[in-house]
Amino acid sequence: VDVALLTQRVGELVTVIPDHTWSVEQSTPAIVRGDSDRLLQAWLQLADNAAKYTPPGSAIEVGSAAHAGGVQLWVRDHGPGIPPAMRHRIFRRFDRGSGKRAVGGSGLGLAIVDAIAKAHRGHCTIAETPGGGATFTLEIPIGTRAHVPSPVRAGDVLLQREATG
Repeated sequence: VDVALLTQRVGELVTVIPDHTWSVEQSTPAIVRGDSDRLLQAWLQLADNAAKYTPPGSAIEVGSAAHAGGVQLWVRDHGPGIPPAMRHRIFRRFDRGSGKRAVGGSGLGLAIVDAIAKAHRGHCTIAETPGGGATFTLEIPIGTRAHVPSPVRAGDVLLQREATG
């Protein structure tokens, strides 16, 4: 997967998510082994979550970066953030944290992101955005071979969790 092209594609697609100012803050010229469609799916899910849980009109940035062991695909918002005590829970299926309950969704989006990251032998982290908000980062190792079910759907996540739970 060409990470720079993937970053460009995400930057194009997020602009249709309404009520926010979107920007690509950084792009890295790196290559990772993986499934570009599933990485795109996970990254867009993070962007959609950021848009749902941040005030209308706020800026949301996306970007990619490389380091010695892999790449980072991130979404940074300027909303209320996620309390540290909640961060371990939000990747569980049906767990939607303590934010706006009126926000639509099944509570499976971040579980799907987690499944895609793990299938790429990576993970997703959450950090505080300086000044307020949350930064979600997909960490994908360089040079590992992904074993990604295609496509990753909510039902796949349920079956996977039940089998390992």
